[in-house]
Amino acid sequence: MAEIDPKLELVVAALEDARHKWRTVNGVSEQTSLSKEDVFEALIQLIDADVVIRSTVPSASGEALYATHDHYKRFTSLSKRLGAAFRNRSE
Repeated sequence: MAEIDPKLELVVAALEDARHKWRTVNGVSEQTSLSKEDVFEALIQLIDADVVIRSTVPSASGEALYATHDHYKRFTSLSKRLGAAFRNRSE
């Protein structure tokens, strides 16, 4: 069995933190003590692996927002997810 990169595990854990629906790179970086560059690289890998999604709606400060698919499903009602799917975006 292949080892999972510890950085990826840290980023996923931060994205699934129940205190937050969506996370910014800065927020994940602060929580994990990883550099912003490491967090961004991990997010790219996780998006490519279809584990993480990026919201089409930025934060109030204009930063990109991220969540795992599972976390998004837990925090978002079915009607909102269906509406977003029809509009082809995650909110």
